[in-house]
Amino acid sequence: TKQRKESKMENTQTNHQLLAIRLRWLNWLSKPIVAIWNFIVELMSYVWSIITLAWAGMKESINYRYWIIGTIGGSTSVFLFLLFFFIGIQVGEPTLFSIGAVLSILPIAWTYAEIANLIQYKKQNGNDIELKSMKSALGLGLNAIKFFALYVATIVTMVIAQVVLDLLGLIPAVGPTFLGIIALPLVVASMLIILSVLILSFGTPILGVHLLAEKTVEGSLFSRFTHKSISLIRIISKKWLGIILVSFPASIFGLLVTVLPAVFIGSSIALSTGIATEVAQDNVNRLMSIVSSYSNPGFFEYVGGFFLAISVSVLIGFVLSFYLSSFACTYYSIYTHRNDKSFSKKIFGLIIVAIVMGPVLIGGFVGGF
Repeated sequence: TKQRKESKMENTQTNHQLLAIRLRWLNWLSKPIVAIWNFIVELMSYVWSIITLAWAGMKESINYRYWIIGTIGGSTSVFLFLLFFFIGIQVGEPTLFSIGAVLSILPIAWTYAEIANLIQYKKQNGNDIELKSMKSALGLGLNAIKFFALYVATIVTMVIAQVVLDLLGLIPAVGPTFLGIIALPLVVASMLIILSVLILSFGTPILGVHLLAEKTVEGSLFSRFTHKSISLIRIISKKWLGIILVSFPASIFGLLVTVLPAVFIGSSIALSTGIATEVAQDNVNRLMSIVSSYSNPGFFEYVGGFFLAISVSVLIGFVLSFYLSSFACTYYSIYTHRNDKSFSKKIFGLIIVAIVMGPVLIGGFVGGF
């Protein structure tokens, strides 16, 4: 009997060991599944945090102080683009369009910087700045323009240089020789343009808050510019994915606060045009006749076109101010937002947001037009 009991105990122990071995293999096989599940959960959590950040930025942007700044910057940006667009048509040089587009970035950078300054004032003092004190608080936007002016000048200079060098290559007899000499300078100029465009694209949204966050460095103008450029590039290298990712929900949420002003301005324009022409059906024909009158303008057409450009810029800038304010608040938050998510999670998060929100965003813009 004793031997039987010992034999049963040994068999039971052996079965337990075999079961433990099987469970150990099952545990090993489950590790990839658990890892994938954890990755998906953390990924969706990160995506949701970005969406909620954009939503919070949109709600924070509902502030008339930000709209005033946005209207000034947006109107100036639209006017610069229209000005160079008109000049480009008159002289028959499409390159001026791109120069106007680049210059129009500077007022946007000014807007983001000044709104970031107002946001920081509110965070430090617990309340918004008084309207009468806003003018004296301005100045950060001018610093942003000064900083980006060199990059804008670099792009404009390189574009003009490329046009000149290309024209030199068309000179008979010596053209092929020039092409061989200028091949390398053309490539270098293109590289400088690409680098400057990237810095402007990713630096414009966060430059204002970056200037607020970094410490003042003493030294020459060149040394200060170099220090700011290096520090900004470092931040861009860490934030560029977040900037792209948050732009999708920010664009959609920005439409929510922009749609009512856009409908209001659009209805007002339609009503005023209808009153001016007395026949609502002739609005399109009237507008086309106004535009065609500037195809071969005289002095008075130039004057009228100038004031028309100002009027259009202010109207578009007013509508654009709601969008710019929403983006400014969101980009301020993405700059101060700290996360330790890996690069792969951010990439997959960007893909998910682009797939889900991309069609919605495209549909919204198409529907608006």
